[in-house]
Amino acid sequence: MKKLTLAALVIGAFSASAQAQSNVTIYGLVDAGLVKESGGAAGSVTKVTSGIGGQSRIGFRGVEDLGNGLSAVFALETGFKADDGTLDNTSSALFNRQAYVGLKSKELGSFTLGRQYTMLYNAMSQVADPFGAGYAGSIKNLFATAGANTRVSNAMVYASPVVSGFSAELLYALGEQAGDSTAGRQIGFGLNYAQGPLNARLVYRQPQPGHRRRGRHPGQEPGRSQEHPAGREL
Repeated sequence: MKKLTLAALVIGAFSASAQAQSNVTIYGLVDAGLVKESGGAAGSVTKVTSGIGGQSRIGFRGVEDLGNGLSAVFALETGFKADDGTLDNTSSALFNRQAYVGLKSKELGSFTLGRQYTMLYNAMSQVADPFGAGYAGSIKNLFATAGANTRVSNAMVYASPVVSGFSAELLYALGEQAGDSTAGRQIGFGLNYAQGPLNARLVYRQPQPGHRRRGRHPGQEPGRSQEHPAGREL
């Protein structure tokens, strides 16, 4: 079986180009607070809670200059609970928030592979929601943001350069289900404009349900796509 993977090419570019200029940034957020909940059937409870305004996280973002305006890029980001130190997702994924690698050109835009944000969630959290998808007034109270509405695995994303304030993004996520190339896949498109005080986005998203597969694990829901519920990972 012949395989050609962009990931292998990009990783090779990172390791083999000793003369290229590289930069890796470690970033993160630790958010915790004391919360008192009352009115429940069992009575009031006071607890230390992680992710009140935004989920606690740590990430690694890398860029390596390959010359002629071309760069190799990657990002690995995980969410954790600051109150007990555990991973903040229900699937025990290490890099549940982001995990991608790709190439970026100043003239042609960028192309990345891996687990990435959807255009829909970026529009809601970066433009439509003044709370940035955090705190009690979050847009998450009005729109569905669980699972693949926010991030999607096995995704290919192309982002165009910005021209006179306009840019575009295209997402295609593979369902990776044998025998049906459309089951579990997701297609997304975004048209963006940001110039001066105006910031507007038009997005389209088309998810496809998965199909019933033989030999599924006990408790696995039939028709589930490739995305697992991710708990408090926004």
